[in-house]
Amino acid sequence: MHIGSNIQKLRRERDITQEQLAEYLNISVSAISQWENGKTSPDLSQLPLLAYLFEVSADVILGINIDTKASQVDAIYNAADDEAIAGHYNRAIEILRCGLAEFPTSYKLMGALVEKLFIGQRSEIDEISALCHKILSKCTDNEIKASAFTIACRCNPQDENLTAVALQFAKSLPAYNSAQNEMLTFLYTGDELVAQLRENIMATVCRVSSNLHALIEETCDDDEVLLICEKSIRLYEIMYEDSDYGITSF
Repeated sequence: MHIGSNIQKLRRERDITQEQLAEYLNISVSAISQWENGKTSPDLSQLPLLAYLFEVSADVILGINIDTKASQVDAIYNAADDEAIAGHYNRAIEILRCGLAEFPTSYKLMGALVEKLFIGQRSEIDEISALCHKILSKCTDNEIKASAFTIACRCNPQDENLTAVALQFAKSLPAYNSAQNEMLTFLYTGDELVAQLRENIMATVCRVSSNLHALIEETCDDDEVLLICEKSIRLYEIMYEDSDYGITSF
């Protein structure tokens, strides 16, 4: 449906005349008529006013179906991921590039393209940098931003200001978040890196231990429970050779 048809539909649903709409936007009635007849389209600067008046998002006025867009983006992302898993990074990159041509504001596709370019075509440093800049400037998804920060820092290891900003962002993430752990592991050095690696190990052991305990609760066979317990003990002995399990006695 043309944008003018959407405006006409929304205007009529709210019982607003062309004259009233023209007065609100401070334009002529003829301009409204031309929109609705498909002869011209509103200026982008008028979309926020229309969205406010009709109490809808700009996507509704533009005729964009959010659910359909999301499913299409997911399909492109998954197709590229399948190619990458198969080792066909050039195909994955082209799929994502075509996807971004269709959905230029999709940070999910931008993030995926940055990762595939970094792994498959590191020579495309200008494209990687430009995409990272877009993501870091406007994206609100912390997982995507964390990945973009890490790759940007790897591409520009001498940029101390970028590293400092990335470190500040990483520390702002929830504690023990996987994105935070990955970023700090890359950004830290020396004693801070050692401490972070120990935290990562502890987090991994805790997750494995939690899964083993859940498995025990769901298992009725005593022999299998005993086997799981023995494996748990061996796991802790391997991870903590000095028998210091980091557990405080009360």
